[in-house]
Amino acid sequence: MDFRVYGEPLTETPLSDISGTYTSDYHSDFHLKQQGTSLTGCYEWDEGILSGNMEGRVARLTWEDNYGRGPGVIVFSSDGERFLGLWWYEGNEELQGEIWEGRKQSPDVGSCPHWDGGV
Repeated sequence: MDFRVYGEPLTETPLSDISGTYTSDYHSDFHLKQQGTSLTGCYEWDEGILSGNMEGRVARLTWEDNYGRGPGVIVFSSDGERFLGLWWYEGNEELQGEIWEGRKQSPDVGSCPHWDGGV
């Protein structure tokens, strides 16, 4: 099989650094640190930790806390100030994830007692 694409590449304005502290509808604030396309972070509820990668405005990540772990996808607004995401539990279809919304509160990356802030 062969796959070919013809045409002019569209320019894509890269998303600015999304690092910062976000207020979300998921129990508490969360903190993200972006270095290149890599993401790490934490959320204050239940000792949560996030890690993943950015592709344009989309973050593909893995979350883990004292209750479980699983994948998630977050799409940021073009200015990086708001997001909408989905998350779910790994390997347990009985526990469904939810939609996740948030807004940037500060460009400063806060911290959680259980996260060292590294990428």
